[in-house]
Amino acid sequence: GFTQFESVLLCEKEAFLRPMPLAGGTDDYVMLCNRDEVRLTLPVGHSEITHTVEAARFEYAPISAGEILGKVVYRCDTDQDDKAEIIAEVPLYACYAVERNTPQNGFWAWLKALLKIK
Repeated sequence: GFTQFESVLLCEKEAFLRPMPLAGGTDDYVMLCNRDEVRLTLPVGHSEITHTVEAARFEYAPISAGEILGKVVYRCDTDQDDKAEIIAEVPLYACYAVERNTPQNGFWAWLKALLKIK
């Protein structure tokens, strides 16, 4: 019956935080987080639960708040066959927006200053 199963908390809401490096943004990185608590019912005596983060090494700005930029994949051998099965995939969202960096003093500004043009 139900005594052979247990409720397992994989991660609490917003407990998984990871910086994602950015190129061309007003910030050098954006923080990624999970939005929801993740809880599963697994057989008692299940193997160790492992997780991996699947995301690009970096992203290009702009980034929208709430944009999905990766996921955490949880694995566990639930049937004792020595093969870990995927038991959950949790999206990682951008915690806030990051705008594209628009250089204020680019080539044209330098040229105008050099030629003393306003």
